[in-house]
Amino acid sequence: MVVDFVLARPLRDFIDPDGLAALVTDSLDLDAVVRVLRGRAGDAWDRHVRRSRDQELRVGAIFPDEGRKRLREIIAATPPPPARWARNAVDPALVRKLVAPALQDVLLAFARRLPLPGLGEPGWPGSGLVAGLGARVREEIEKRAGQVADAGRAVLDGLGIDLEGQMEAVARDFSQTAERDLREALARRIETPEGRALLGEIQGQVLDRLLGARFDELHEDAERLPWAELADLIGPALEHLRTEPFVRVMLREEVDAWLAIDGRRPIGELLAEVGVRAPVREHVLARGEELARSLFASDAFARWLGELLRAGAD
Repeated sequence: MVVDFVLARPLRDFIDPDGLAALVTDSLDLDAVVRVLRGRAGDAWDRHVRRSRDQELRVGAIFPDEGRKRLREIIAATPPPPARWARNAVDPALVRKLVAPALQDVLLAFARRLPLPGLGEPGWPGSGLVAGLGARVREEIEKRAGQVADAGRAVLDGLGIDLEGQMEAVARDFSQTAERDLREALARRIETPEGRALLGEIQGQVLDRLLGARFDELHEDAERLPWAELADLIGPALEHLRTEPFVRVMLREEVDAWLAIDGRRPIGELLAEVGVRAPVREHVLARGEELARSLFASDAFARWLGELLRAGAD
């Protein structure tokens, strides 16, 4: 009878807006919450990482084949978000200072592969020019020049060296490794004290721009998403996940881990741990008293109580 009574009540009967707002604010910014999250979130993440590695889970596993195909179509048809808040977030000069030495190393590596004795070596007459390509590199970056090999060819042409025929094979071979070489050069650059300092400045500028952005600017990016099309993917994805063994394993492991830690603790103690036992008790009592009055005044309770009294009299 109580369950049927509760299920028949509108949601607003269970919610005291003022009390709920106070409950939420009372539970925020508490040291206890930070301690709980620090102690539990890390363990939960470690379990997730272990499961993912053991089962070699891929992100696409959450979608069936048709869902992945439809997601690809949606992405292809959706223009990128405007990201107005991120425009001019980073000073280009910092990027040039960070990238230029790495690109110079790649250009020197290209020069050393050319079929000329001593080319690119420290004693080579043009090595100083190649090593001092700061201005040229900045120009190439600003103009978003194409291939690194093309930049190297332009440098050698400036020295009056006609190596077009001999460079084709070297450039073709170099183009296959240029991306890897540039990544490795950037990694080495970031590990230097100057590189770390520049990267820190870039990260700080992005963070400052994000913190200074208005919420409506961030909302612009979300509003451009095709929510209706994405919502249509939820049903098939959930149906697919419902049949996947790794989902059941994940849920069972998380429930078992939670019960192993807190399963024997009273609910009041758990609420006290995060500092909300008193406001929760007050909120539940206030709503419970009004619900109890409604229950006692209901026809169903009157019939039940009458039957109980008649049974007792008999």
